[in-house]
Amino acid sequence: MMTIEVNEKVKRELSDCYILGRLADESDPDRLPPLGRERKAVTISHRNENNAVFYLQAISEEPKILREIGKHEKECYVSFDDFNSRYLQSIKYYDPSNTMEDKVQLLHKHLEGKLILFKPKLNFRNDSTTHKYHYNFEIVLVSDDKVEANNYVAIPQVKKGVPAVRFERSLLDKAPIQIPYYPTHMEIPEFILCDGYLYFIPEQDVFISGNNINLYYAQKPQVIKKLAVSEIENFWSHVKSPYREIGFIAASYASNLRDLLNHRGTHLVQTDPLPIKKEEK
Repeated sequence: MMTIEVNEKVKRELSDCYILGRLADESDPDRLPPLGRERKAVTISHRNENNAVFYLQAISEEPKILREIGKHEKECYVSFDDFNSRYLQSIKYYDPSNTMEDKVQLLHKHLEGKLILFKPKLNFRNDSTTHKYHYNFEIVLVSDDKVEANNYVAIPQVKKGVPAVRFERSLLDKAPIQIPYYPTHMEIPEFILCDGYLYFIPEQDVFISGNNINLYYAQKPQVIKKLAVSEIENFWSHVKSPYREIGFIAASYASNLRDLLNHRGTHLVQTDPLPIKKEEK
């Protein structure tokens, strides 16, 4: 296997990626790392009886480099309550009346069956020659949306305030476009939102990444299709765990959107972009 260098810069960049997850499945306890008293998704930590350890399973695309360094798609992400104290304060986890057993039950109840948006945190480990890294995480938000699918597809948005006409001009001119919440460590996005339009990128080689981790260049803009979101029935009801400029849809709904865009979407090259107003330059 090719050796992949994961330096401090790359580790910081990875922590700007967003992954949708769920609480790890307890029906297969052998997949849960033995870091707690019990092989459960939330339990008291072995290392410190005053901490809880808990595990998440990714259900959306993960950064490419994690696969390249050997992470299995079923391998859990691990974290501890003290690494997520900012979020846990919002659910009264640290109420003085809570025992550790209370905290474990509270956290499990809060996370079970829900969609969890998190950032991956890659850390080196010194206790194993086989596994070089800890796959940790930081919770961003826990959605009221329930887990209704095994896989979800990210739909990022271009930089806020960019009108569709400017975005399309950049695509056709093969100029850089910025997608703030979707670093180039991820696979090329299949769908992108901009100014009320959904853009369908049918092939991975349509885009290449730039020097900045949030910059992309269209190499095959002629294959991109678009459709007004207003023409997609109940689109927003299918977008789960929206956070700033990224959201997620179930893989089955993504399949429906592919069919819809293939049949009703229009190619960018078929319509000349409108002239850009002076104030938009």
